[in-house]
Amino acid sequence: NAVRRISLRDGVRAINRGEPGIFVVDSLFREEVEGWLIGRRRFPDQQVYFLLHYLPGMQDSGLTVGDRVFLNAMDRVIVTGTASARYVQEQAASTTSVTTLFPGLSVPYRRPVDLDHEPLKALVVANLTEGKGVYNLLSQLNVARGVSLTIVGRHDMSPTYARDCFRLAQRLEGAIDITFIDTLSPTALAELYVRHHVFVSASRFETFGMALQDAFLLGLPILSLDVGEVRRFVQEGKNGFV
Repeated sequence: NAVRRISLRDGVRAINRGEPGIFVVDSLFREEVEGWLIGRRRFPDQQVYFLLHYLPGMQDSGLTVGDRVFLNAMDRVIVTGTASARYVQEQAASTTSVTTLFPGLSVPYRRPVDLDHEPLKALVVANLTEGKGVYNLLSQLNVARGVSLTIVGRHDMSPTYARDCFRLAQRLEGAIDITFIDTLSPTALAELYVRHHVFVSASRFETFGMALQDAFLLGLPILSLDVGEVRRFVQEGKNGFV
C-alpha cells in the first residue's frame, strides 16, 4: 500500500470523485476543506479520517453545530488522548467512530547533565497565548527568588498577551532570571530540556500534552495542572506533582 501526500485541493477533488483509499484530513486545515466535505457522498472503497488536534469549543463553550456536522461527515475521528475521545463521543453523534492514537514513545531517557551545583532552573514550553497560562505563572513567581526560568514558545499568536507577559517579566527583574525564546529546532529544544532541573506547565487545557511527554522522556520532574494525558507521565510525588 502506498502513502501519498497531496495538496488540499487535489485531496478534496479525489474524495469527491470517489477515489478509493483512506484520506486523512488534519484539523489544522479544517476551515479550508469543510465546505467541500460536509454532505459529501459516501463511497464503499473510500474512508475519510479527521486527525483532531484541537477545536476552539473543546476548551470552554463546547462544540458548535458546525463542528458536529463536520465530525459526523467523517468516517473516523482520530484523537491523541482519552479525554479528547470522551469529549468527541459525548458532544458529537453517537455514530461517530473515534480512535485514540497516543503519539511518541513512553520510555524515559535522559542524557546525563550535571546540574547539581547550579541554581534551580525551570523550563516552560508553551506558546504565549492565554490558554497556556504563562502570565498566571509569572504572577506567582514573586516568591521564587533565585529561580531561573526559561520560556520557549511562539510570541506572535497572541501579541497583546505576549506583551503583557514581557512587561510582567520586566517587573520581576532582579528577583528572578527570566528568558524568553521564540522557537527552536527539535534537537536544540531537547538540548535545552536536559539543561534544566524541572519542567513546569500552567496550561489550562491540552488534548495530549506533547511538551509534557518530552519532559518525561528526557527525565525532568514535572509540575503541571491536571490536563491532557499528564497522568500518563507523572507518578505523583515520584517524578512530579499534578
